[in-house]
This record gives sequence, C-alpha cells and structure tokens, in this order.
Amino acid sequence: MFFESAIFYMGNKYKLLKYIIPLFPTECATFYDLFGGSGVVSMNYKADRKVYNEFNGNIVALQEMIKREDIEQLDKMYRKIVGEYGLRQKSSGDPKRNEQGFLRLRDEYNKSQDRDVRILFLLCCYSMNNIIRFNSDNEFNSSNGNQSYNKIIKNRLLAHHRLFQDVEIWNRDVFDIDFSQITEGDFVYLDPPYLNTTAVYNEKRAFGNWDRECDLRLFGLIDGLNERNVRFGMSNVFACRGKENTHLIEWCADRGYQVHHLDRVKYYPFSRGSSGNDEVYITNIKTKVAEQLTLF
Repeated sequence: MFFESAIFYMGNKYKLLKYIIPLFPTECATFYDLFGGSGVVSMNYKADRKVYNEFNGNIVALQEMIKREDIEQLDKMYRKIVGEYGLRQKSSGDPKRNEQGFLRLRDEYNKSQDRDVRILFLLCCYSMNNIIRFNSDNEFNSSNGNQSYNKIIKNRLLAHHRLFQDVEIWNRDVFDIDFSQITEGDFVYLDPPYLNTTAVYNEKRAFGNWDRECDLRLFGLIDGLNERNVRFGMSNVFACRGKENTHLIEWCADRGYQVHHLDRVKYYPFSRGSSGNDEVYITNIKTKVAEQLTLF
C-alpha cells in the first residue's frame, strides 16, 4: 500500500511507485530525494535517514507546514474558512458556485504582508486541476476549479504529516549540494524537470529555467556518484509526444546505465490516447526485472 501526498504537484510519481520503488535498494543508510516535489517518494520509501530537497520555496513551505501542524486543528480551521467564504464542500458541480469566495480568499492571501502558508494549501484545494502557480510577482494566480477541501484531503494530510516526521527538509539548488557527503551506503533518487515537456514545475519561477546545460551538469554529478559506487535512480523521458530527448539517450548508452521503460500512456496527466511518451527509470543498480515494464 502506498500513500498519496497531500500536495498537488504535476509530475508526482504516485502512480509509478509500485513499479519504481521495487527497483530501489532494499537497504539504505541515507535516502536523498533531490527533486522532492510533492514528497510522495520520500513518504513511501523506507531508509535509516531520509532527506527531501526541493528548489521551489513555496512547495518547501507547504511541506514544512504539513510536518509541523496539528492536522485536527488545521481541519477545524479549514472547515471554518470554507463556511465563511462559501466554498464548496464536494468536488463536483459548476465551479462558478464558489468562484467569488475563492477569488476573495486568493486576493486576501496575495495582499497579506505575512502570507499564511496554511491558506495557500487551502487555495490549492480549490484551484483548477489543483495547480500551484505563481506569477512573476510571486502572487498565487491559479484560477478557480471544481475541486474542494474534503475528508479525502484531510486523510492525505494525516498520512503526509505522520510519514514526514522522520524526513529532513532542504530548500537548495541541486548544484549547491555537496555530493561528496553522499556515501556508498546511500541512495540518491532524482526526478528533474523534463526538457521536452511543458508543466508548471519546470517554469523559470519554479526551477530557475532548467535547460539542456542543467541536464548535462546533473549527468556529470550522477557520473561522479557512480564512480564512487553510490547507487542512484533517475526518472526522466526518452520521448514525449514523439520528441526525443537525444542527449539523455546518448548519455545512458555511453555510460551503460540500466534503463527501464515505463509505458505511461494512461499515466500522463490530461493526455488522450497514445502521445508518443517513453518515460524511463535510469539506474546503476543491476536487477533481474525485465527492461520493459507495462503499467496498464
């Protein structure tokens, strides 16, 4: 059984956990989740020590809030706000029904001098597709959707809170991390922005405009880990909507890393039918698992 993150984040690996976690080492001194995002991988993998790292400060603030808050008290606060602002209590119906309340809450959050990250989480519960989006002035600008805060979200908060108690939370640029501290008994998981996809998480505001040069720098760091016999696993895509990620393909072939192809036709958010995707899990851990993993 795997637990879902309470944080809504495009690209999160919840639906892939039962396929990639069996490819992780069974024993691990320190687990480094270097592009932690929603935190779902850190929540569901067992290690003696776990380090979650995320560059996006707004996401880190949400993680820290969930880790420290009393969820029962947080739930009472949310239910009070839902009533006061006339927000929907079920994820259905016409989104216009609660639009004015959502926009008022969003405006008050953006104008407040000391923004309450608890309100940010509630806004995400009601935003279109639960997207967490900020403009260049760092104002939350996701539009109103037809989702809601409900018992399912509360239960995710409870699980997320419990499972993050033993997780260290970092807010660092991956290139500022001292990789020399990572040792042979550790395991590093990387889920960097995918160059040939378009999503909120690889916008400039979120990841400093990740580009091909960033990929190559990251590949160099991974090669350094491999040379020191440090185990790693990386999620990425060889192709998306027919567009190949050639430098990634060539790097894997040149280094001889093991590549597991994940059929994600039904996994890709908002896609319809085959979109020419070839999502892969790349690792230096040799396994007996077949190279082609069919998810559905």
